[in-house]
Amino acid sequence: MQRSEELTWLLSDQIYDLTISRAVFLDYFENGNYDLTNKKYEAITRMTVSYAILSLSKLWETLDHYGGEINSLPEPLRLKCVDLRSKLVALDVFQFRSVHISHVIDKETELPIDLEMSKTNLAKIIGNNMNELLNFFDWLCPPQKNSVVSIVQELKNYCHVLSKESDSVL
Repeated sequence: MQRSEELTWLLSDQIYDLTISRAVFLDYFENGNYDLTNKKYEAITRMTVSYAILSLSKLWETLDHYGGEINSLPEPLRLKCVDLRSKLVALDVFQFRSVHISHVIDKETELPIDLEMSKTNLAKIIGNNMNELLNFFDWLCPPQKNSVVSIVQELKNYCHVLSKESDSVL
């Protein structure tokens, strides 16, 4: 399997994962019964946000691992991918996943992860209120023109064409 095929496969998974995070959250939010004091809705929010951040971390890892391929993209697509990766770094998505989603014990202090630090770091990614959380989910998937998923889809389509072109050469 060539790297463009590998990348196409990985990006397909990312699209599914990022899309479903938003879809599940909106299924519960848009039904009109969303109650921030209801533990079920709190758990659904936590689950969908955690999964979205995990998926964004996997996307960061993908963009990092395939950096050579990203740098050889046509300029408009390359800039979108570089900007997206920079945004993920600026939000500390991978760090949040590694510290707050994947573990309960701080490796340095050997104590439970600090709840206030978790809240502060999470707010950096998803915001501090429901409107900012909705904006986060809109940034992940359409309706925004340059949503994460729209950029990943454009990259996937480009890689798919590349892998088909190399098949026809053989």
